[in-house]
Amino acid sequence: MGLLLLNTIIQKLEKIKGNSDILTWIWQFLTWIKSITRQLISVVFSTKPGKLPMLFIGIFLLIPSLAFAEPFLVCDPQTNVTHYVITGDINVTVPATDLGDGTVRLQYDLNGIAEGTVNLELKAKNIWGESVAVPFDFVKALPAVPGGTRIE
Repeated sequence: MGLLLLNTIIQKLEKIKGNSDILTWIWQFLTWIKSITRQLISVVFSTKPGKLPMLFIGIFLLIPSLAFAEPFLVCDPQTNVTHYVITGDINVTVPATDLGDGTVRLQYDLNGIAEGTVNLELKAKNIWGESVAVPFDFVKALPAVPGGTRIE
């Protein structure tokens, strides 16, 4: 179904692209996606039955590692919050992460922060305003070099 829809979009773009650079780029991108999809389908269905489960296991192990990094700055679930405001060494407003049960929480990826002591203040925010700031400090420290390396 998805491949059929992709094919229809590509055909429509071929008719209207003309001299437009952006439409040409979109057409080329969708054509590339279509070829990759066809190659994946051919690999999946031409794989020997014993190797097919390993392919899916590999794909399912790879995808989550691309989507989630660590560590995260989080808070307890709460209601009536749309955003969290982080100020201090990091200045950013983060949309609240919906937990699916009527509550939300802060979930901010700390990947890429500088090494050393990090001083932050956190506030919850909604359409009516912001909460009182709560201080949060932590230290990003790399482990020490292993010492006494030897063979026993």
